[in-house]
Order: sequence, then C-alpha cells, then structure tokens
Amino acid sequence: RKAFTLFNWWKGMDLDKLLGNLSTQLEQSWVVYISSSEILVYLEKVAGIPSEPKQDDPLMSLRMRHEAGKTGSRNHIKRIRLSLNKLIGVDQAKEVVKGAKQKATSPAEFLSSKLRDEVEEIRSTSAAASAPSLVGTAKDSGNVGLSVELPESIASNVELVHRILLTDPCDFDKLSWDGTDAHAAALGPCEFMASFSISQESSDGTPRSLEDVPQRIAQSMRYAFLNQSAQEARSGNFAPARDLLREMSEKMRSLLPNRQDLHSHISDADVMACKSIDDVVRITLRSSYLLANYLESAARASTTNDLIRHLEEFAASREDTTGSPPAEIPFGLESEELFALSSVAFVIYKAQVCSADISNYKLGQLAPLLHHGVGCEYERKQLKEAYGDYTVSTAAELQGMLSSTCGWIRSIQSRFGSAENLTAQSKVEQKLDFVKGRGFVDGILFTRTQLALPEVFSLDAERIGNIRNEAKCCVIASALVLHAGNICKLKSSELPALLSPGSEVEEAKRVLFNELRRKHFDQTELESNVTKSVYSLATAVIERDLSDGERDALSNHTNAVLRGNDPVLNLLDNRIQNYYKFACKWTKPVGSAPLGMKTGRSVLETGAPAPGVGSTKDVFIRSCLKEARKLGFGFVADDLIESSHMAHMVIGLACANYWDVFHTVLSA
Repeated sequence: RKAFTLFNWWKGMDLDKLLGNLSTQLEQSWVVYISSSEILVYLEKVAGIPSEPKQDDPLMSLRMRHEAGKTGSRNHIKRIRLSLNKLIGVDQAKEVVKGAKQKATSPAEFLSSKLRDEVEEIRSTSAAASAPSLVGTAKDSGNVGLSVELPESIASNVELVHRILLTDPCDFDKLSWDGTDAHAAALGPCEFMASFSISQESSDGTPRSLEDVPQRIAQSMRYAFLNQSAQEARSGNFAPARDLLREMSEKMRSLLPNRQDLHSHISDADVMACKSIDDVVRITLRSSYLLANYLESAARASTTNDLIRHLEEFAASREDTTGSPPAEIPFGLESEELFALSSVAFVIYKAQVCSADISNYKLGQLAPLLHHGVGCEYERKQLKEAYGDYTVSTAAELQGMLSSTCGWIRSIQSRFGSAENLTAQSKVEQKLDFVKGRGFVDGILFTRTQLALPEVFSLDAERIGNIRNEAKCCVIASALVLHAGNICKLKSSELPALLSPGSEVEEAKRVLFNELRRKHFDQTELESNVTKSVYSLATAVIERDLSDGERDALSNHTNAVLRGNDPVLNLLDNRIQNYYKFACKWTKPVGSAPLGMKTGRSVLETGAPAPGVGSTKDVFIRSCLKEARKLGFGFVADDLIESSHMAHMVIGLACANYWDVFHTVLSA
C-alpha cells in the first residue's frame, strides 16, 4: 500500500508540473491573441483595410506580423485545450482556459498600448520621410511596365539594382548606396584628424598608390578649408565657424525630423551667438552628446564618445585658472582653433554616417523585393529599351540588336561545340552548362583574344576585370607559395593551416597580395617588391631566417613566375579555369538541408547548432573550398572563393535574365 501511495504521489507531482507548464503557455498565448486582435482592430480604424498588399505600405509588415500572431496563438490555445481535456476532463479544462484568459487580460492591455504607440510612430515617421525622390509613381520612367512599383530612387539607378541582384540574400545587410560594405567601421577622431597632416608619402615611407588620389584630394581640400577658417577665428572673425556650426545643426535636425523636443538643443540662435572657441566647443559637445546617446548605434557611438572625452578635457584645460601650463592640443593639431573646428567637421561626418546607415537599412529592406522577380523584370526592360524587343525576335533579328552577344555565343559554339557534343537539339541543362563553362569562363574570363563585351554584360565590365585580375593574383601567389614550401621542406597541404587570424603568416600573405594587386609600371620594381614579400612569407612560415641558398632559389623562382616562364605557373593556370568552371556551374545539391531560419533569439539552449545551413552562399563556399584545396589553391582559397562567387552570380544572373537570347542563338 505504501508503494502504491508513493507511486500516486510521484505521478501526481509530474501531472501538477505538466499542468503548470501548460497553464503558463496558455496564458502567454492569450496575451498574444488578445493584443494582436486589438492592434488589428486599431490598424483597421486608423489605416483601413487595404484592397491588396502594397510593398511600400509602412504598416504592412506590422499587419502581417499580428495576423500571423493571432492565427498562431489561436491554434496553440486549441491544442492546449485538447491536451487538457485528455488530462483533467472537459469541464476542468474549460475552467483552466478561462482562468488563463483572465490572468492574460492585464498584460495584454499593457502590451496593446505599447503596440499602438509603435503604430503611431511608424505612421508619423513614414509621413515625414515621404518625399518625391523616395516615392515611385506610375509616371516614373523606371517603373513603366513593371508588375510592382519601385521607388524612383531605386528605379532610376540601374547600377544599384544590378548590384542588389548580384548580392546573396545573406549579405543584404551589407548593402549600401555607394557600393561599400555597410558594416565598415567609420573613422575615429584620431584617424579623421590625422588626415589633415598632408604629405606625399605614407607613414611607412612607401609611395601612396594611384587609387588613393581622389581621397587625398578630398583630404587636402578639407584641410585647406578648416585651416583657413581657423586662421579667421584666430583673428576674431567667427563667420566661417558659424557657417560650419550651422551645417552641423542642419545635419542633426535632419536625423530628428519628428523630435521637436530635441531641436531646442541644436537651435540656430546659439550658433549665431558664437563668438569664441569656447562657444564652438560647447555647441559641439552638446551635439556630440545628442548624437552618441540618441541617434547612433552602440557600435558607432564609441568614436563619438572618444571625441567627447577629448572635448571635455580640452574645455576643462581652458577653464583652469591655477596657472598650470596649457594642455597639449589633442591629436597633435597646430592650434586650438583648428582642433575646435575639426571637431565640428568630425560631428558632421558622423551625422552623415548615421544618415547613411538609415538609408542603407531601408535599402536592405527593399532588396528581397528586387530579388524575387521584380529586379530581373526591371533589367530585361532596360535591355529592351536600349536595344529593342529581343523577346520576340529570331536569331537573324537578334544579330542586329545584340551583335556582340550573338557573336560571342557563335564563336564559342564554333570553337567548342563539337568537343562538348552540343547540337541544336541538346537539352537545356547541357546548353546552360556550355554557356557558363565554355562561354563565360573560357570565352570571357580567360580569353586570350580581343573581345567586344556582350551587351548582356554591359553592367559587369568592371566586375569581370576584377575577377580576371584576382584569378591572376591567386595563380601567381599559389605558385610562389608552392615553391616556397618546397624550398623550405614543407608540404603544400600544411600551409593553409598556418593562416590563423592575426598570425604572421596571415599578415605576410596580405602584404604579398597587396603587392600583386598594386599597379606597377616597371617590371624590375615588381620583381623586387614581390621577392621581398615572398622572403617575408617564407620566414613567417618556417619561423627562422632564410639561408643564402634558400633566398637565391626563391628569387629565381619568383622571377620565373612573374615572367611567365615557370612550369608550376602553367599547371595552375590550367587548373584555375577548371576551378572557375566548377564555381560557375555550381548548383545547390538536390535534397540538401533547408536554410536555417533567422530568429530574434536562440531557440536551442544546449549550444548545439540549429538544424539546416546558414545560406546558399555557405553551401557554395564549402563546396568551392573543397575544390580549391584539391586543385592546389588551398593557401589562397578565401580570396579565390570570394572572386569565384561573384563570377557565379554574374553568369547566373545573365542566364536568368537573358536565357531566351542564348537559347535562340544556340538553337539556330
């Protein structure tokens, strides 16, 4: 009898625990159901029910979220109710559900009030942000004939749309309007103000590359303006300083169009009353506080806080009346006036970065719309406008519209068609592989004859050039590394393992690639600089100084590689084409794991990886990494994979957009 009682007690304890968990889940589901129902009613009241979904509706995502939340929570409540019916009976289950609903009422009302505030904030922000340049209309030339209306700022920017279409969905958050990585770190005050020290040589004494010229010109002009303004301020004329402060205030207010309560902190009245360096510092400090505490993300605010610290120390030193010697001017600048005005310029720069972050975020939100059909439709429309309606044309008519494209297809067909057993009746898959492999890789990326770039690649001329140059650098670097490993008695398979982040080998590899990518106008200079980089790489790998014999052998092999007389280079030159064919023809394996869904929290508490894979790009990288190592490119795999992924995207997009053109010519 004791055992039976103990068993019942143990069973009842488990049942109580189970009922407690179900009651908690039930209460949470009621909170979601009630709050979502109320907010949907509120949305209908303030915005009405849209006759059809609109991509530019600022409340669309909110409406979809709460509709999904209401449906999901209702289904969850039903499932829990059925479970309770089986555990404790229908009547008792009904009471439990009713009690959970009563407990959820108060939290749901609180949540609903917060959600209503969110709706109003979105509506006010959307109304303030609506401007002619950001809103597309049916009359916009870029939108005519499209199934979905695009904002004019997107529809008028053909290069931007093309760049978005070449971006993998996992990289949407890195998109920016100017083509740089949206996650790239902004300059800190030290780097920003150090640029005012204009010299013809870099800090390590090496000549600056030609790619730096536009940046150096911009720095020189900024320095000249601030230096002239500082001289004016030193003589008592603060008009240029007030103009700079007014620009800062305008930049700040543009970031806060609806926060009239904060506009008083950046009013023009204080700017117009500015008559001293102390006034400039005080106004700059106030704007810096506002920027760091209210506008910037935590990652961006660190550099602004760094400036605030220097400004506070500078202001405190000017207020010091103890007769102590004057403090050193921050960042080694020439004068206090130049530091104060440079600080204003830095805050303007950070406000521009903040504005760019907002624009880039909105761009990332539009990217999925372009990827799911609209972007390809847009690009086909642009080609029609430029060359004619190729979609209803015969091969002969296409020759008159897209002569370079047709000539490219026919040339590779005549050169490689018989070798690939390609006929007009071949399957689409075989023709597709032929265009990607023989056509794009052999006929464009690695062609040794002069070629008029096909019209369908008119937006990719620079990318194709970069891919060709990167492939060349990877082949040369791989040949040099293989020679270095052979001379230093290291297996080639051991070298990639030495490339840990921050290691000397990784740094030496970076220096070598920089030399190979840099433009050289003298062969002797190229050989000398690359040889030094190879010496440094070999020294980092074997962790000792090279002997005279090793240095001579490395020098001879390096010169042979750079002059194109090396057998290893010729071998790798053939292999690199096979690698790019693999990358360009690559398709995601059928039956592979589904893509992992991004969520706002970690679902698994054990630390084990979530099922599925990160993205299609992740699968591509793993496949290409294996192929690169097999072909002898393991040491340069990271750089090679990035380049081959761009090649894969370029030819993949061209085939998706213009396959009817390729197919018509191949079947003629």
